[in-house]
Formats: sequence, C-alpha cells, structure tokens
Amino acid sequence: MGYCPRCHVPDTLPLDFDGDNVCSICRSYSEPEYLGLEALKREVERFRNPDGRYDCIIPLSGGKDSSYLCYLASRVLGLRVLAVSYDSGFRHPVAGSNIDKLERELGIDIKIVKSPHGDEVSFVRHFLMAARKAGVYWGICTFCHYAIEASVYREARSEGINLILWGNTHHENLWVGMKDKYRMLFSELRGIGPAGWVGFLYHAAVSAIYLFKLRSSLYLPPVRNLFTVSTPPYPPEGIHNIRVFLNFIRWDAEQIIGTLEREIGWEMPAAGEATERFDCLLEPFVNHSWKRSFGLTTKQVISSNLYRSKHLTDNEIDRIYSSREDGERLAEAISEVYRKLGIDE
Repeated sequence: MGYCPRCHVPDTLPLDFDGDNVCSICRSYSEPEYLGLEALKREVERFRNPDGRYDCIIPLSGGKDSSYLCYLASRVLGLRVLAVSYDSGFRHPVAGSNIDKLERELGIDIKIVKSPHGDEVSFVRHFLMAARKAGVYWGICTFCHYAIEASVYREARSEGINLILWGNTHHENLWVGMKDKYRMLFSELRGIGPAGWVGFLYHAAVSAIYLFKLRSSLYLPPVRNLFTVSTPPYPPEGIHNIRVFLNFIRWDAEQIIGTLEREIGWEMPAAGEATERFDCLLEPFVNHSWKRSFGLTTKQVISSNLYRSKHLTDNEIDRIYSSREDGERLAEAISEVYRKLGIDE
C-alpha cells in the first residue's frame, strides 16, 4: 500500500494517483477564497423577515459546526433563529445536552423533528441484519440524509422562512461516491452462499419499506423526492441556502470550540470517544466500512483534508494515521448499537 506524500491518503482509495503517488485531489487542490464576515452580514440582511417570527433556519445536530452557526447567527448577525434538529433515535447524549444548552443560553427556538412511527429505528435494525452478512454498512445513513433536509425545508415552508444557513465544510468531502461503495458491498457479498443471500434480500427489502415509510411521513414535494438515493434533489423554490463555511468564513476548529465552550458551556464527548461526527451513534458503522473497504477511517479522510488545507501539522497527521486505538473503540461502539436494537452480532 502506498500513500500520497501530500495528504497521506492510501492508494487503496478509488482516486487517480500519478507516478509520484500524488492523488488527484492534491493535484487539483487550491485554497478556497472566502468572502468574509462583513459580506455575510450584507447577504443575510437581504432576507430578514419582518412579517414572520424568524429570519432563518439552521439545521442543528449538537456538533460543533451547527452549534457555532446558531451562536454566530443569533449573537453576531442578530438574526432570529429557528434551529431544526432531526432526532433519528441515534443521537449521542452529549449532542443532546449541547442542544439543550444552546436553547437555554442563546434563547433561540429549537424544533425537534421525529418520525411519527419510529421508522428509522426499524430501517436501521433490518439494514444491519442485511449488511452484517457482508461486514460493511454502506448506505446506513440513507434515511438520515433525506430526513434532515426534508425536515428543514418543511419547517421553512411552514414558517415562511426564506433563508437557511448550513454548516457544511470543505474537509467533510470524502471523495468516494456511492457507486464505489456499493461495488465494495457486493464484492463482500459474493461468498455468503444461497442461505445468506435469502437473508440479505429479505432484510434489505424490509429496510427499503421502512425507508419509504419514513420519507412518506416527512414528505417534501414533488413525489420524485421520495425515490432519491440520498438528499431531496428537488427542494422548494424561493429558499436561499448559504453555506457559511464554504463561501464566507474559514473554518477554524480551535476558535469554534473555544467560543462554544466559553459562551455556551458546549461539550465534546469524554476522552477516548470519537470527536469527529460524534453526534450520531451510527457513525462507527461508517468508519468500520471505510476501514474494511479502503484501508482508512472517515476520521483519517477528514484529517487528510484538514492537512491539505494546513489545519493540521505534520506531527498531528502522522499521529492520526499511525494510531491503532480506533479499532477497539469502533468494535465496542458497534456492539453497543447492536445491543440497543436487540440484534445478536
């Protein structure tokens, strides 16, 4: 296995590597240009809503990026914020505690959205019973990607809000599409035998039914949205989406966490737990799948992106790639979800 000398990703990823083993992402990378805070202030001013209760919606998970957006919007931009938080049933307790603190300390309204019948838990249960035969879990987040955006857009329409602030960051781009992920899934399924295939197809079909039920309960017109692979491809017209960390403000983890801890009492998970994407208890399944299929975890992919953009030092990226501690933590986190769902591993 070789590694890109610029960002450390292994050549097991489905990227193009040149003769010096430099990956295609590094070869085409250029530092993003940001418009700045003053430009953001001018932009949001256009969408203040004098006739409504709120000026903007922020999708909130309880992680650092969405939490900081709530702080930025309410305290710095002076917007009347409605935070919308989709509760999948797999939220990390620390993320839930952070959401309570944001509501209390910032005085913003937070709408918690849940499916009426708990279909996401049934989806995950059957999905895991199908995918465990392969040992990888590509597609486990399918229900959540749709539900988060549908919940946000539904609230925007209901409240007459035309502005949504999103917390996406450049370093969260994982560069591998679903085509490659499903190819790895089916390569793992080749040796499970006829009985294994029967079980896989049964649980995959049942999980698909629950996925459709979940999407129907959070229906976002048009009907075509119900059949998308991931997020709704046809959002409502007339809504302005701002990706704050992609276009306006350079993401700075130290500054974000420091501000949240000081102003809100925001917390990270306990030492020894995952800190990247910690807000969802299903993230270890994604990490495990990355490790098994491509030889590295999502934490390492994200770290390579951060190193490429000079957010991490040489020592920090070396330590992250040389760490062997993640394996035991991943196994225990996965076992905990199986126990929660009453599934024998």
